[in-house]
Amino acid sequence: MKNRRLFAYLFKRECLIVWRHPASFIQTLLFFFLMGLSPLFFHDPAVALAKKAPEALWTALLLAQLLSLKSMLSEDHRTGCLEQIILGIDDIYQLIASKGLAHFCLQGIPILLITPLCAFML
Repeated sequence: MKNRRLFAYLFKRECLIVWRHPASFIQTLLFFFLMGLSPLFFHDPAVALAKKAPEALWTALLLAQLLSLKSMLSEDHRTGCLEQIILGIDDIYQLIASKGLAHFCLQGIPILLITPLCAFML
């Protein structure tokens, strides 16, 4: 029971951190849109564009997620909370799992939901 409460607390804390500092999320979305629309800048016929568009879209999705991974631990490391959390819990797995789940829920799922809309634009 203690482990569930700790996981829920860490998940909620990570969600609040992301909501309080939305710059990394906005940066990720902007990068995704710019990279996802990059096949439109090529002067190729429509057939070639149709072949390049899905590849460019998925590459943009993966690069945008990699760009946002930096912010997952940086705020806690900058303030010193990361060391305090690691010293206070028995299992570091809960910390990493809660941060990873919050990152996926708040930054991964919205980009995955936007991906089909970008695909229709291309």
